[in-house]
Amino acid sequence: MNRSLRRLSTALVLALPIGAWSSVAVAAPPSAEAAKPVEAAKPVEAAKPASGLAATPEQTAAEGRVHFAKDAWDKGDFDRAETLYREAIERGSLSPETVVECYVRLGSLRSILGKKKALEAFRAAAILHRNFTLPTEAGKREVALADQARKDTDGFGEITLTAEVAKESPAGAPIPVTARLDAAHIAVARKIAFIAHDGLYGKEEKSVRDVAEKSDFLIPATLAGPGTRIAVRVDALDQFGNRLASVENTVMIPDDRPKDDKSAKKGGFWSSPWPYVIGGTLLAGGAATGYYLFLRPTDQVHINTVTILR
Repeated sequence: MNRSLRRLSTALVLALPIGAWSSVAVAAPPSAEAAKPVEAAKPVEAAKPASGLAATPEQTAAEGRVHFAKDAWDKGDFDRAETLYREAIERGSLSPETVVECYVRLGSLRSILGKKKALEAFRAAAILHRNFTLPTEAGKREVALADQARKDTDGFGEITLTAEVAKESPAGAPIPVTARLDAAHIAVARKIAFIAHDGLYGKEEKSVRDVAEKSDFLIPATLAGPGTRIAVRVDALDQFGNRLASVENTVMIPDDRPKDDKSAKKGGFWSSPWPYVIGGTLLAGGAATGYYLFLRPTDQVHINTVTILR
């Protein structure tokens, strides 16, 4: 990264937290004079996991905070909305899609309210996703600021996070995972987080490292049970724990255990040797057995032609 990009990334880190990576189109609010209250936004539903990783309580709470910010936005309460979006970012645990939305709306709100650091908010979004969009309803000032933010951060490009892991691995063996983050965004992210979840047995492994271009993790052998599917996710986190970028993979563990031969069980009782053994025993009993059965009819269970004592 050249000196100008390094200075810019450092300035943004100090000015406000850096946002997320996503191609989200965000509607900027109309001018304050033209704003009219509208129906409150519906509650935000928890995001559905793409590979078997359920949302954590912290992530659900974070989405709830964004819901309140959207509600204020929709009602035209821009001062409150600006505060709530900033607080949602600073309290962390947001998904990449949600963080970029927060930054674009934060920049739009600050521009409408005439506050400082509107350009910084747009820069934060542009560093991670250059082609964030504003709707046709956005004012000329917001469009100009967004264009300027793209020019200022042109050298960063898109954030690129990858995770190298085998698609299939034998049971009972550890599985290496290698995460890579592009060099330009090392100055923006703070941590690389790893999580692996065993969908069959419910076991989980988590790890967090300081940001680096290459980070090595390991799925322990205890998670690689036969016949399971392991969901793997690697995240690039900012200083608040928001996900700037995420990548997910799935590892299949085949069940190579020998299968039981169930052919002998298909015939049930009458296909087994037991009827012949029982029949021979009854015949060997002679008259004494017949006499006993005759006197104790209430203690008998009749199965077809064979009588078995209880």
